[in-house]
Amino acid sequence: MTLDDGVVQICQLKNTAAKGNKPKYQLIEICRDYFGIKTAGSTRFFAAQKANTRIDMLIRTNRIETIGTAGLYAIIFGEQYRVVQNQLVVNEDGLKMSDLSLERLEELYDVG
Repeated sequence: MTLDDGVVQICQLKNTAAKGNKPKYQLIEICRDYFGIKTAGSTRFFAAQKANTRIDMLIRTNRIETIGTAGLYAIIFGEQYRVVQNQLVVNEDGLKMSDLSLERLEELYDVG
């Protein structure tokens, strides 16, 4: 699979308000990478439904090992998504990759 569908920004949600002020959350970029769009299979789709979430997009990127999924978000073509799962895989060429299951956000955050 080629990673030629676009560039994804991987972000973390941070409180950027000054100490003592009302919290102000922003998405802060921690990395960006090329990605390829994958098709979410029925097993993944139904597993997400059981977990009370949904999968709006499934993408493959180069491996993202150093960070878990807690507080991770993705920005693709201006759309914001929450990373539901970061599945570490090996592709057909033996390269280490990440499959990111994404849920589109209803309420958008500022991007810092």
